Amino acid sequence: MDNSTPGMSEKLVDYLDGKLELGEKQQIDKLLETDKVLKNELEGLLVAREAVRQYGLQQKVASVHQKMMNEHKAPVRNITSTRRTLRYAIAVAASILLIVAGYIGYSFYSLSSEKVYTANYRTYELSSLRDGNTAESEIETAYKSKKFPELLAIRFDRPFTIKEHFLRGLSFAETGDNSNAILSFKKVIEDNNTARTNIFKDEAEFYLALSYVRNKDYDFALELFKNINSKPEHLYKERVTAKLVRQVRLLKWR
Repeated sequence: MDNSTPGMSEKLVDYLDGKLELGEKQQIDKLLETDKVLKNELEGLLVAREAVRQYGLQQKVASVHQKMMNEHKAPVRNITSTRRTLRYAIAVAASILLIVAGYIGYSFYSLSSEKVYTANYRTYELSSLRDGNTAESEIETAYKSKKFPELLAIRFDRPFTIKEHFLRGLSFAETGDNSNAILSFKKVIEDNNTARTNIFKDEAEFYLALSYVRNKDYDFALELFKNINSKPEHLYKERVTAKLVRQVRLLKWR
């Protein structure tokens, strides 16, 4: 189950309502153990539900609805009763607005650059397919083994290739070194532009944008996301969702 899909919020609601099949519920339980972003979203829903319970929203709405139905059926309306019902309906509407505003406020202030980064970052899986003529470099071997600190310690008596710069950028990202991750991904893009090639360029642009988000360079991130979205053939176009862009804008405005 991919927690980045648009239907995950609906699944969380069904999870709270006990409407999921056993297999789906177990999958959600497993995700909640490791996914902090998903857990935070669930907590937000719980906060909203608690607010609804405290205000007695369901009972109020049912009561107002019943009164309105009774008055609609009655041949003669009592003006005082109608006014009282109107005031009550306004109070319920105000309660709903307060609950919605509270949930939006909770989501807004609990949002962070790290949460957005974590929700959208996926460890890059390096393909093992080779053309038969190129030997695997020491950096590639280290990356496939997820030995990121060891990879970053590797040095050659030659410049790093574009691919090696990309893997170094990913390794910096994996170890939390945003500044060097940004420099490495920018180097990949720069070298591609100079050579007029497209080696890991799409990948570098997306991971550079995410690194900008975690580094709180929101303007740079938004510019890159806009650039990615403007290219129909971009490999990461579908990963730049409206939700992701909206969250980065919220972080920028906060």
